[in-house]
Amino acid sequence: MMEFEEFKHYMDSVIKHGQVIDEAYNYLSYDLIDKLGVGCTGLVQLLKELMGDTETDWINYWLYELNCGEKYTADCVTIEDEIVPLKTLENLYKVLKDNYES
Repeated sequence: MMEFEEFKHYMDSVIKHGQVIDEAYNYLSYDLIDKLGVGCTGLVQLLKELMGDTETDWINYWLYELNCGEKYTADCVTIEDEIVPLKTLENLYKVLKDNYES
């Protein structure tokens, strides 16, 4: 399990890459972008492995379902009937750390 600052560095790279790809869709076709294979799936998969997230998939959930926490609402994530904050990267790291240590 990596420390938060290192995790943040790599996640910021994934987020920035996603923003660049989103912007590219304004100028290029979806097919061309997909053919170029410019995704960052490999880095996300590596982060999942290093953070012990291969079974729970919190990283993908936070990135894609919650749109990096932007779609988070106070009651949308619960673990064992307890509301789990998942708005920020710090929140995600805490969930991953707690899961890793259990």
